[in-house]
Amino acid sequence: MKLKGLITVTLVMAGLSACAVSDTAVSGLRPLEEKNALLIFTAGPFNKPAIQRTMFADPSQREEYALFKQSNQIAEVVFLSTRHLHTNNLGLDNWGTLDAMISGWNYTKSGVQLDQEAYRFDAGWVGYWVKPFVVSQTEQNCAGFRAEWDGRADDPEHRPSKMIFGYFCENPGLSLSRVDIEKRIQELGVRGISVRLRGNIIEVAAVPDAPTQTELKTRVQQGPHGTPKFPYIRARSFSVGECSGQVPCP
Repeated sequence: MKLKGLITVTLVMAGLSACAVSDTAVSGLRPLEEKNALLIFTAGPFNKPAIQRTMFADPSQREEYALFKQSNQIAEVVFLSTRHLHTNNLGLDNWGTLDAMISGWNYTKSGVQLDQEAYRFDAGWVGYWVKPFVVSQTEQNCAGFRAEWDGRADDPEHRPSKMIFGYFCENPGLSLSRVDIEKRIQELGVRGISVRLRGNIIEVAAVPDAPTQTELKTRVQQGPHGTPKFPYIRARSFSVGECSGQVPCP
């Protein structure tokens, strides 16, 4: 297999930062091994290797998709972080409302009941917006969640540099209380941020010749799970002091 640049990323507990990375790092999708994965459940039914993991990386961002399943319980999660290979002035654009995020997965496209209220929940290391919902076809009680943090104070749009979002569903016919929802969210973590790394090194592998980019994209975008929106490509550069809605032009 032809190597297209192996990128090593060092993560610290305060966040993700690139170390000794090549400016010619190739953008694209990669299959992701567990040892280099960031998304993890530290307890509960999803505390096991993910069924599927796919990563997208370019010089400005790293995105990880993970699918967890246990019996008919399911969780799908995406984590995004800026990377600063060419510039430090980066933020992540918002992807829309919590309802739109919940409805954007292949598993929920058959229809969801979104009549319950969203609420704020502090997981200890980050604050989430959470919304219970029901998948109509399978009659599963579920919850969607999203959090964003670590924004640059000098970004006129006040964009975050890290995002995590997704959903999980209980087995059909079983209830999902607020206590259950919050417990599951607290079991979810990001290695290098809320969960300590082993060895302190995460590798971003070279873009592979096989599986192809088309195959990797199909794995996430099509089928009973995944989302057609991955990768999200949310990183945006900004100029310090540029005028915007928050900083009026003179």
